Amino acid sequence: DLARNFVSRMNQTLPNFKMISALRKFGFVKFFSDEETAIVLGLTPYSKKSYEDALQTIKRASGISPMALGINASSDDLKPAQGKIAMIIVSDWDDLGNTPVAAAEEMKRQFGDRICIYPVMVGKDPEGIKLMEKISNAGQCGFATYAEQVASEEDMAQFVEKVFFTKSLAFL
Repeated sequence: DLARNFVSRMNQTLPNFKMISALRKFGFVKFFSDEETAIVLGLTPYSKKSYEDALQTIKRASGISPMALGINASSDDLKPAQGKIAMIIVSDWDDLGNTPVAAAEEMKRQFGDRICIYPVMVGKDPEGIKLMEKISNAGQCGFATYAEQVASEEDMAQFVEKVFFTKSLAFL
């Protein structure tokens, strides 16, 4: 719920402008599906309403998060993307191991200077904080942040400006 709320607030803060967007979820939803990662909204021209509608279909996940699978699948999702790419990963960063770092490094190799990675943490897991920083470093041009650091409208507006209007024109 915290992650979905963060992404929803970010979506509502974005101005209507021309960009391509996508939304992918990762996490095991016990009792409902064996799916570990899935595209929720494919690479398409950005629309605040369609993005919000897709976001609201995501149900709460539990268990170990397969972030590396999500990052690898996102690399495939983004292959047709042109121009700069902002990869925003929202997670509690709990119990992920180090495989997401290798996946982020591979994504950076694949997209080069076109991609920046922006990890966002909901929660305060000490090991997760270290992992989040490693993922950000793998992207070489993004930055890590905590959802609570962008809780106000003004802080979210600054986050959106730094991510979307400095270097990036697409997000996932």
